[in-house]
Amino acid sequence: SLMVVSLSSFLRKVLELDPLRDLTLAEEVALETEYLRIEQERFSDRMSVSLQIPRELGDALVPSLILQPLIENAIKHGLHFSSGFLKITIAAAQKGETLVLFIDNVTQAPMPFHTAPRSDLGIGLANVEQRIRARFPQMGSLIAGPISPTHFRATLTMPLRTAKRPDTSSELAS
Repeated sequence: SLMVVSLSSFLRKVLELDPLRDLTLAEEVALETEYLRIEQERFSDRMSVSLQIPRELGDALVPSLILQPLIENAIKHGLHFSSGFLKITIAAAQKGETLVLFIDNVTQAPMPFHTAPRSDLGIGLANVEQRIRARFPQMGSLIAGPISPTHFRATLTMPLRTAKRPDTSSELAS
């Protein structure tokens, strides 16, 4: 089936990744899109995904698979704790020298948020937070929590760095 093919292709790409290597945001989103395609096949009638990644941020560098646990969390919480339709949005923005990534899940019915979100960040979110703070102690952060009873957002902040483009200006001058 198509799902088995996407799953094996996704796993193969993930296993080839060096966890300490950065990916461009475009590469990271391409991997996540493959993962989301698998989940969408499982929950096709209950889930939609929207990507809002400005083209100019496509070559911004991010730690490999940093979005994976956040997306997984959005699906798990959005689908398992609420009936009805789930809309997941993955967005990127530049704010000064920083890259900000948003993973939003919006459900039709309220999700049961716990009153102490810090203690209940969940293993996946806690791992992402540790990874981003260790990697970028000055400006790496993960903030996750409800915006409304039906809207949960994870916001990941890190320095904006881009994949070095080959410099062709000197060749053009000669």
